[in-house]
Amino acid sequence: MKRPIHRLLFPALLLSCSPLAFAGTVTVTTLNFNPNGTTVTDGVQITNQFAGATFTNAVEAVVPNFDFFDFPTVSGSSGEIFDSGSETIGVSFSGPVNFVSGLYADPFGIVVTAFGTNGAELGMFNGAGTQGSDFIFSLGASSDIAAITISDFGEQLAFGVPDPMPGSLGVSQLIFAQTPEPGSFLMLGTGLLTMAGVLRCKFAR
Repeated sequence: MKRPIHRLLFPALLLSCSPLAFAGTVTVTTLNFNPNGTTVTDGVQITNQFAGATFTNAVEAVVPNFDFFDFPTVSGSSGEIFDSGSETIGVSFSGPVNFVSGLYADPFGIVVTAFGTNGAELGMFNGAGTQGSDFIFSLGASSDIAAITISDFGEQLAFGVPDPMPGSLGVSQLIFAQTPEPGSFLMLGTGLLTMAGVLRCKFAR
């Protein structure tokens, strides 16, 4: 017995619009700065050595050449990046992302700001100060994030003491993700409906 073609295409159309379709297309990039076995050396200015992102004002530090007790590295990594020359690390992504998170250590806290492709501010994270353990920062946006800045509480006072010299902001991990565009699934669904209509007319003749 022949089954109507629309009964075959309708489940496929539902699947294309389901959360399962979205779940399988999220691209996540994790950067552990100087993971064991890489060739990034201590004191090198970090720019585009790590795929997916370009850094400004970031310098590599490798164990044991920095205070890794107060600024711990992540498991499987022997280094992290610190701010150099000012109190802000800049990160530009090679493609737009929708979610950014990371691990940091800074005695006076940090501010992470996300910017869109047009330079507009999309969101901000204010993190407390920490030494001896990593804290997590995270930012998400419905619009595409093109870049972030990670800054010390530069001109502010913490515990009545001025913020220390540049180099007190350590980032041991950066994670960013690109979620699927709903429009791509809408196009897929429209295509399936169109194909169903064409085949239905063909079989109706």
